[in-house]
Amino acid sequence: MKQNILIITLSLLMQLPIWAAAGTGEGEKTGDKKTENKEAAVTNTSSAFTYTPAATRQFASLEMHAEEVLSQIAFEEGVIWEHTDPLDSVQHYINKARSVIGKIRETGNFVKQLDEQSLFDLPVGISKTIGNIEYTIGIASMELKTTHAELEAYMEFTTPQNGKTLTFMAKGIKFTKEGGIVGDASLVLVADYGINFNADKTQLILKGGMEGSGTFITMDCDGFKEMGIDAEVKFSRDMLVPENANGEIQEGNVTGSFKTQLSDWNDLVVQISLPDFQVTKMDGVGFSVKDAVFDFSDLRNAPAVKFPENYESTQMLPDNPNLWRGFYLRELAVRLPSQFETKDGTGRTSFEAYDLLIDNMGFSGTVIAKNLINADNGDMNGWAFSIDSLGIEIQANQLKQAGFNGDIIIPIADDQTPFT
Repeated sequence: MKQNILIITLSLLMQLPIWAAAGTGEGEKTGDKKTENKEAAVTNTSSAFTYTPAATRQFASLEMHAEEVLSQIAFEEGVIWEHTDPLDSVQHYINKARSVIGKIRETGNFVKQLDEQSLFDLPVGISKTIGNIEYTIGIASMELKTTHAELEAYMEFTTPQNGKTLTFMAKGIKFTKEGGIVGDASLVLVADYGINFNADKTQLILKGGMEGSGTFITMDCDGFKEMGIDAEVKFSRDMLVPENANGEIQEGNVTGSFKTQLSDWNDLVVQISLPDFQVTKMDGVGFSVKDAVFDFSDLRNAPAVKFPENYESTQMLPDNPNLWRGFYLRELAVRLPSQFETKDGTGRTSFEAYDLLIDNMGFSGTVIAKNLINADNGDMNGWAFSIDSLGIEIQANQLKQAGFNGDIIIPIADDQTPFT
């Protein structure tokens, strides 16, 4: 016997002002990319899906400044000693570099180019300034061989972000009378170094290269050439937490990685890979990043970066947005909590999202999706339901507003007479 049913169309709140929606058109894909107009970002055949925040409800806690929203537990900066073994060896090289380059500065024994004559008076230095950053290399000693000499060299480099000094070193650099330095010499970073940014909620970790891989610089007879970076980026659990395939929060930190080469430290813009994560205080909503750029540059932003409308960051001056630093998530997948799983057993409901940010304010962005769950596949404790449209707005790691629109189909009788 066919059941009568009652179809109730709902616009449901999720803690905050409502996202109003209307109808669902055919042929539209879930999570269509937003248009430039943030107020009407999704359309269908019947009417526009419009972001309509209620004007009467206020949430004072959401007006907190980012530094108050996020606690002030900082990562360890400078040399990360817990990653360093043996400690005595690393400290020895740091002390020797400081002594060698200090003596060069004291005596003023700098040359523009290394040649046989310049190596008679050691230590000798070559200094090069690129983008207001000084790269100073000191030749500490020379050992004569039958066909060549072998040099011991150090470089000190002070990062403008935190004023910490990075130390690089190399032994056995081949040097000949006829050709100078043979090829390009590589000096390796003597230990892992941490550089904090984004209100101390994110740390860039440059990997040391004493064991044959890691961060290094190359030099020739004219001094510094370029830097090869092998790095990780670690996020505080106050901002992001890792999740597994089942949506369960894991221990540890969300940590991404990248490798790149550059000739100017101030121009670090690079693709980065990030594991699956959740935004702290948004339990059950998972994110998988497909395309992300780490922007640590003062000279430019990621190509085609899109900042949210009226977005403000303490690092972004109105007349120079290039000073913004952070992570531009160009494309990612959003997974809803397990309560939104469907009958077909395919797991958590997900959709595509675009143009989100992680910076000193936290995680920020707006995601809007449609046609997420049809009534044939939705199961709410035995009641069929659909989600036609959904929107979430996050500012500085805070859920500002969210809601969804759909139907709940409620069986009301075993009689075939239609409900009117």
